[in-house]
Amino acid sequence: MPALFFISGCCCFVPVEAETTVVVVPSRHDGHVGAVVVTRGKQQQLLNTAYASARLGPTGQVRQVALKPRQIEEIRRTFAAASEALPPRVMTYKLYFNFASEDLTVDSSRTLDTILTEVAGRASAEIIVTGHSDSPGTAEANVALSQRRAERMRQQIIARGVAGDIVTAVGVGARDPEVQTSDDVEEERNRRVEITVR
Repeated sequence: MPALFFISGCCCFVPVEAETTVVVVPSRHDGHVGAVVVTRGKQQQLLNTAYASARLGPTGQVRQVALKPRQIEEIRRTFAAASEALPPRVMTYKLYFNFASEDLTVDSSRTLDTILTEVAGRASAEIIVTGHSDSPGTAEANVALSQRRAERMRQQIIARGVAGDIVTAVGVGARDPEVQTSDDVEEERNRRVEITVR
């Protein structure tokens, strides 16, 4: 009986079958196409385009085959149910703050509404808002400031209609910088909130 494998892009081991077909299926999230190398013995076939396909025959040959439009449509229908069962892609959004404050930078203020709309519009089971600071100041003050930044963004997300019990706010101070700097150096990119939607 033939075996059919749908792969979004990775290295794969294909068991020996009477006839096996490997098909690269684009990501349902953004259409991204990975690459797969199908190997049997000394033969290799690179598949790196949407719906690229290789067939492995019972005698060990590997050959690329072109799928017909009706075959591609059938694969889309067949794969749709499995694709919908996958969790949504994790997304992370970043907002930046003025020095020693809970006020967003001008650029982040401009994008705040767009980001909050995207976060509220995503089907999600968990939203984690992580506040950060740059290094000037004491560790205790930086943790407290980063917590206030995170909580402020959490409240704005909840105000968009997201259930509060799935939104967590945590402040980590200067412990996880986006940009490594010397102590007591101001760095805007470290003064941020990261909103992770799972």
